[in-house]
Amino acid sequence: MNRTPAIPLHTARDSLRWIGKDVLVRLLPFAIVAFIWAYALAGGSETLKLSWRLTGMDFALILGTGIPAFAACTLFRARYWPIHSLASRRAHLIEDGYFLFFNAPAEELFFRGMLQSWAMALGFIPPAVGFVSVALVFGFYHRLAGFPLPFLLLATAGGFLFGILFLLSGTILTPIIVHFIADLALFNLGPTVLTRFGKIPYRVRLSQK
Repeated sequence: MNRTPAIPLHTARDSLRWIGKDVLVRLLPFAIVAFIWAYALAGGSETLKLSWRLTGMDFALILGTGIPAFAACTLFRARYWPIHSLASRRAHLIEDGYFLFFNAPAEELFFRGMLQSWAMALGFIPPAVGFVSVALVFGFYHRLAGFPLPFLLLATAGGFLFGILFLLSGTILTPIIVHFIADLALFNLGPTVLTRFGKIPYRVRLSQK
């Protein structure tokens, strides 16, 4: 006997619909503004830490913070933020690519590469105040997308973590990767893991398109 699905499945078309809009309206402007600021007003690639080489310290930072971040974000999703839909196989791949190549890089370039670097170098306020201010702005700007208060607090904690990684690492790639891991846990892989291991009941409503 068929059961009514507790959580529906969304398709690749569903994912592409919101991803295309988000990239054009939010992420592309973030990246453009960050690059214009860096190369016109600041120290260019050195300010943004545009290095794609990972050192042993970078790998240690990624593993040491990425694994706990994935666990914490998955637990958060299970306890505080209901899962309304799961990604089909193709939607999963599309969303993974979006988080890795668009969302995490654009947000890190803007908030860490540009805003944090600028705020900590202002001179008339202590660098620590600039650092904290950017972490708070990063967390609560998510309210513009309608996220609930618990998510804003989690995002603020993420802002502090990504900011510290940016300061400790020689490349912006380190906070980008950890940011990507956190996004997977919150929006894609985390909900899938929770349902696959029986923490949340579900049935597939749509075909795997």
